[in-house]
Amino acid sequence: MRVPAACVALFLAALCLALPLSVEAQDPDAGADLSSVLAPVTPASDLPWSRSGARLAPLDPVARGELPQFSLAPLDATVPTPAAWLGYALGERFTQYPAALDYLEELASSSPRMTLWQYGQTYEQRVLRLAAISSPANLDRLEELRRRHLRLASGDTTADEREELSRDLPVFVWLAYGVHGNESSAMEAALATAYALTASSSEEVEKMLERVVVLLDPLANPDGRERYISGFLQRRGRIADPHRDSYEHEEPWPGGRFNHYLFDLNRDWPWMTQIESQHRVAAYRRWEPHVYVDVHEMEVDSTYYFPPAADPVLETIDRRVLDWLEVFGQANARTFDAQGWFYFDGERFDLFYPGYGDTYPSLRHSIGMTYEMAGHGFAGQIVERRDGTLLTLADRIVRHFTTSLATVATAAENRGGLVRDFGDARAEARKAPGTYFLWSGEGEGNALAQLLDDHGIEISRLAQPVRAVPARRVVDGDLAQRNFDAGTWALDTSQALGALAQTLMEREIALPEAFVQRQRQRLERHQEEEFADITSWSLPLAYGVEVFRSEPGTELPQGSLAAAQEAGEPQGGLVGRGSLAYLVRPQGLAGWRLTSWLQRESLRYSVATGAFENAGGSFPAGTLLVPGSSNGADLEASLNAAGERFGVEIVRVTSGLTASGISLGSLDMVTVQPPRIALVADDPTTPTAHGALWHLLDQQLEVPHHRIHRHTLDNDSALTGFDVLILPDGDWTSASLPESLPDTLRRWMERGGTLIAIGEAGEWLFEEKLSPFAPWTSERAGSGSASGNALTAAANSWRQSDFYTPGAAFATELSPQHPLTAGAIYSPSTLVLGSRVLLPVGDPTQDIARIALETPLRSGFAWPEAQERLTGSLVLGLEHHGDGQALIFAHDPSFRGFWRSSLPLLLNGVLHGPSLSAADRL
Repeated sequence: MRVPAACVALFLAALCLALPLSVEAQDPDAGADLSSVLAPVTPASDLPWSRSGARLAPLDPVARGELPQFSLAPLDATVPTPAAWLGYALGERFTQYPAALDYLEELASSSPRMTLWQYGQTYEQRVLRLAAISSPANLDRLEELRRRHLRLASGDTTADEREELSRDLPVFVWLAYGVHGNESSAMEAALATAYALTASSSEEVEKMLERVVVLLDPLANPDGRERYISGFLQRRGRIADPHRDSYEHEEPWPGGRFNHYLFDLNRDWPWMTQIESQHRVAAYRRWEPHVYVDVHEMEVDSTYYFPPAADPVLETIDRRVLDWLEVFGQANARTFDAQGWFYFDGERFDLFYPGYGDTYPSLRHSIGMTYEMAGHGFAGQIVERRDGTLLTLADRIVRHFTTSLATVATAAENRGGLVRDFGDARAEARKAPGTYFLWSGEGEGNALAQLLDDHGIEISRLAQPVRAVPARRVVDGDLAQRNFDAGTWALDTSQALGALAQTLMEREIALPEAFVQRQRQRLERHQEEEFADITSWSLPLAYGVEVFRSEPGTELPQGSLAAAQEAGEPQGGLVGRGSLAYLVRPQGLAGWRLTSWLQRESLRYSVATGAFENAGGSFPAGTLLVPGSSNGADLEASLNAAGERFGVEIVRVTSGLTASGISLGSLDMVTVQPPRIALVADDPTTPTAHGALWHLLDQQLEVPHHRIHRHTLDNDSALTGFDVLILPDGDWTSASLPESLPDTLRRWMERGGTLIAIGEAGEWLFEEKLSPFAPWTSERAGSGSASGNALTAAANSWRQSDFYTPGAAFATELSPQHPLTAGAIYSPSTLVLGSRVLLPVGDPTQDIARIALETPLRSGFAWPEAQERLTGSLVLGLEHHGDGQALIFAHDPSFRGFWRSSLPLLLNGVLHGPSLSAADRL
């Protein structure tokens, strides 16, 4: 196959994509003559920071123009080059986002091949833009083409209709740049690609753009990139320094990789916790591209990666997608071979975790691909690699530009096959034998339904009760004849997005046995394992929702299913009669949003530490009681509005009498005082661990809180202003912290403070004798663990080593009727990532939650040795210190903002812990 993208050299000349060390300026109007525009590269020996053996990474094939297979010339002189508009050649310096947007606006106004629009906005109010680049004729009827393509994407088509559409439709190729902000060459390559496709007047390009619509997202994470660029410019001197240990190559906390709330957006596709992800998925659904490329950077000493992907690959990904990965990979390889550039494929970057920017599109039957160039935040503008070569920003740009054009050209040449396979895959998925997932709206059930709907996954509700359905409980596989009430949510996997739905909802997505065996061999050779990310993400487990899966072939009765809107959306607000009090059952995160609202509005309320029944029904521990007599005359209207806003049911009651359980006036109905909350930021916390907690408090719950620097902890008087102090997971070690800090925290807790320590922060508390929950070691194993089967110190050195668990879900057992477990309607699953094991002390008033003794592993992969150690180990522990306490979480209860199952354990401590402690209920 001929690969037109091998024209990179000729284009680079016109683009001014010269190294920053070029000695000549470009003539921005040099439209047709491209052969001598690139200035010669300055030898490394002439640079002021040169040393013996240093040399520039090879760009010579490009610089010499030795890629004659395809030409972008002549160029339209009315379309400004990046150098003419920006005032410098791409690669000479970093382009900041506002300037990039201005340039793209200029391209759109200068060329009939490009249109540009806003598809969203970041938390820092930076706009997210998407460009469409194609022939003028295609752009004139772009909306018509989009609607016809979405008809194909629906899967509800005949074979004749699909054949007609595959003959007429262009192929839609989405090029996404810079989802990680410190992978900084990506946006520069986007500018290069946009210019190339709008300015070239060659006949080959004109024909190519008749067959393809390029959807170009120049920067998916502008908040992170601007943080990175700003910091780099502050650290850089007059001349960029390539020395590996120079200050400019070190990113201070939190770095530029993450978005405003320090989330990794390349892990957030399915969960859509972040506003950028929500906008991106909504835009994706409007276009459903045939090809999606996610442009990244990796370690500075590497080369370049493109597909085919490494193992493991999700079994739910259509095999046709994998076949096309081979086609695109071979095209990229030929282009790189012609230029003398090294690369690799089939290694490291897999298609297993559904949150990647290649896996998620692949589950939607797009050809999802990741392209990785050496560089990352460490590279800056120029850096010396371990092999002695100097890697420049221009090197990184030109390679991403090369694969961008190669992708567009390959898609255009294979337009018919790509469109046909996409339509066939969607249609076949709709007709394939499926199964039903069924669940109620209780707890997080409605939130789960909303998330699936936001992905475009078709869901229904039962319009009438359905009886005796053979179905398995997802959490444990238990099979029984089950009854489902009207209003139950129903998801049929026989739909266009059935693969995505199945991947997100199944309890277990098995790893290939050959991959597992290879990891075992690597482990026994003391090599790093190749698990790229977590191996469990099942939404029923993550959301703590009791979901049932019908047996294959089960059909629900005719007429039992109705569209969600027709069956009635979940309603919130006041129900029942009376004004004595208003009761709010635990209702997942929505209930916690109402709790936060009560605190912000300074409304009096209590939390039940035990269950009870009255005329309003049954109410579990964790129910909120809002008295009617002490909260103002407009309480009812305010409560009703809040209940409707959050989708929370609030029950009126007329009497304090209870048929069983605690009374409404009992001391076990604890009055809550809004706590003053501090969340520790900066070193030593892990940015993503901090970010998940910050986003939870700030965005999801709107809880008033203070982000404080670790140094604030050294100040006794400063800590007196807080009731709750949260230490996120991170690099907590005694060697890096002040010797006085443990005593400061002890005094603060003794005065009534609630300290919440997560992950390694909990281990540090044990080291400082502030926690009794010891980390597992071979020396401690002989003294016992909760399961009684921990390894002894006599075990051989191999079995004494740490066993890393790559994100697996474990069942938990909760201390009966403990206030900190209120609201956890089902035994929550905890996600274990890493090798940490904390040992319980055997006291149920302190061992609040443990990993289950029987069948602990619910989903994902864990080595048998890791399972053995984790069985019965601590999930949440409580240690009293005077009038206060320390809550220790062995594992992150707010992992990536989507693992909601364990949030009640955390939020009971954060929002109610000080009040429960003051009432002597902890």
